[in-house]
Amino acid sequence: MRLEHLKDRLLKLTDAYIDGILEKETYLDKKNTLILEEKDVKENLVKLDRTEHKVIERIEKYLELANNAYLSYKMGNPSQKRELVKITTSNLTVEGKKVIIELDYSFTLAEKRPENSNGDPYRDVPRTLETLFSKLFEYFSKESPDMYSERTRLFEKTF
Repeated sequence: MRLEHLKDRLLKLTDAYIDGILEKETYLDKKNTLILEEKDVKENLVKLDRTEHKVIERIEKYLELANNAYLSYKMGNPSQKRELVKITTSNLTVEGKKVIIELDYSFTLAEKRPENSNGDPYRDVPRTLETLFSKLFEYFSKESPDMYSERTRLFEKTF
């Protein structure tokens, strides 16, 4: 929207110059300012696209991990199982003889996703998947890339 606004202002500025309302120096100064603002907006859009692409890559890796977690755990040796537990959990506590394990927030989102029993049977993508993806996108957008990279590195190193 800001980019379109800047383009409109540039057109109005050009019209004002052509109509003789502005002097050439004033026109050129204002035009250069608007062009620099436009360049900044375009650069920010490119950065957003790159960031969005990185977040989607992180979600893809997460989904691959989530899809293969059970089988990886079953087939893994004890150290691989330990690493998988580190990757998929956030809090491990002991109360007496009872071990309490909490899933990492991203895995909790997948576990507690709403089930849609009343959905249209001909839909290609269930609505619950769309909701889950939007929540994961929000989570991975806010999560530190370093933290996720550490988890991913552990997963890739282990399996």
